[in-house]
Amino acid sequence: MRLGRIFYIAGVAFAIATIGKSAKGNNEWLEDWIAQKPRTPVVSDFSAGGRYRNNQSLASCRPAIKPSVPIIARTAHAGNDRKCTKAYSDLYSNGELNISIFFGYDNDHEFVDDGRYQRADLEQLLTRPPEVCARGVILPFACGFKRDPDDASSFVKPLIGPDRKAKRVRIRLISSSVTSGDLRNRVFAREQADLSERVKQDFERALRTENIVFYSGHARDGGGPDFFPPRLNSDQKVDYAWYRKRRPGLKGVLSALNAQSKLVFGIFACDSNAHFRKSIKAVAPKIPLILTNAAIPITSTHNVMIASLNAVLGMKCRDAFLEDIQFSQPSEKGSPVPVMLLDGFPP
Repeated sequence: MRLGRIFYIAGVAFAIATIGKSAKGNNEWLEDWIAQKPRTPVVSDFSAGGRYRNNQSLASCRPAIKPSVPIIARTAHAGNDRKCTKAYSDLYSNGELNISIFFGYDNDHEFVDDGRYQRADLEQLLTRPPEVCARGVILPFACGFKRDPDDASSFVKPLIGPDRKAKRVRIRLISSSVTSGDLRNRVFAREQADLSERVKQDFERALRTENIVFYSGHARDGGGPDFFPPRLNSDQKVDYAWYRKRRPGLKGVLSALNAQSKLVFGIFACDSNAHFRKSIKAVAPKIPLILTNAAIPITSTHNVMIASLNAVLGMKCRDAFLEDIQFSQPSEKGSPVPVMLLDGFPP
C-alpha cells in the first residue's frame, strides 16, 4: 500500500513536469501559469475521503444556497406598462428567446470550484416538473424546462410571450472547470486551459448573438469576467495587481460588443458596476445591464442571478424586477447600500 502511494505521488509529479515541458513555446498563458508552481497535490487529496475525489457527492462541499432575501413568486407584469411591454416584445421578436449563462472559474479559499455546483443547482431548479411551477411558490418561471436532446448543455420550454403568442425559450448553462477541485485542475493543466479557452470564446460569441447573457463568477478586481484558474503571485494568492493592469476578461467583452449591441447583459460578480459599467457603455451605449454595487458573497451572486432569470422569464417590469432581486448590506460607514443595479432593462 505504501509503495503504491509512492508510485502515485511520483506519477502526479511526472504529469506536472510533462505538462510544463510540453507547454513551453506553445501557450504563453499556460507557460506562465505552470511557472507559478502551485502546491503539488498529495495522495490524500484524491483518496476516498479526500476533498477532490472524482466521486465527490454534490452535498459534501457545495455552497449553501440560501437567498439573501426571500425570493417570492409574483405575477408577470409585462402588459401593464407600455415601455415595459415593448422592451419584452423586442426581446421576443424572433419567436425564440436565447439565454446563455456562464459560470466563471469560481474557486474559493478551499480550492473548490463553486461554478460547477452553481450550474448543477440551477439545472435542478430549471427542470422541476410543471406541477411544481403551477403552484407558483418559489421561482415559478425558472421552472418546467426539459433538456434539449440535441445539446446536453441546453434546456428548453414553450412560453407565452407579451404578444400572447407561443415562444420558445432556450437556456444554455456553461461551466468552465474540468473538475470541482482547483488543485486537480492544475494537475490537468492542458485540459483545463483548453476548456477555459473554449468557454471564453463561446462567451464572447454569445455576446454577439444571444438575447441574454449572464455571467456568474469572479470580477478579478476588474480583470474579469474570467474562465481560467486564477493567476497567483509569489505568496500563492490571486495576483490582483496583474488583473488590474491587464484586464484580460474585460478586453474580451469589449471586443465582442459594439454600438449596435442590445442584448441584456448581467454581470453577477463583486462590484461589477464600478469595474465594468463605464467601459462597456463607452463601447455599447444601448446595452442594458444588470450589475452589482458591492462585494458580495458567492451565495448572494448565485441567488440574485437566479432571481433575475426568473424575473426575465416572468416578463417583470422594473419595480417588480427590483423587488425580486434587490437587497442591501452594510457599507464601511454603516449605512445600508442597495446591492443591485438595473441599467436600461426593464425600463
